[in-house]
Amino acid sequence: MEAVQCFCTFSHKKLSKLKPKPGSPTTPKPPLNITPQPRQKELPEVFRRFDSDCDGKISAVELRSYFASIGEYMSYEDAQAVISYLDSDNDGLLDFEDFLRLMEDNGGGRQGRRI
Repeated sequence: MEAVQCFCTFSHKKLSKLKPKPGSPTTPKPPLNITPQPRQKELPEVFRRFDSDCDGKISAVELRSYFASIGEYMSYEDAQAVISYLDSDNDGLLDFEDFLRLMEDNGGGRQGRRI
């Protein structure tokens, strides 16, 4: 559980930059960096902790719920902004590949880095 709790922290300043401007096209996302092997083995378990309904996708509600479970507040709008920024297939949800991008954007899940 400790590994899960340290994976993501978001700052409101960074989130405000993630919100797409009205009428602007979606910016292509950079390719994923390779996560070090020990972390890579932990990520499926971390993903399952976020994916509370086990459908293989993380919704804004699930993202908020996870953060609430560790004592962090995240507004629906902020959760939606994170998903919009990372969602590669535009279905409004994060699949495992999108989640890996989240972990890469967050420094591989190291504590102290903020997205």
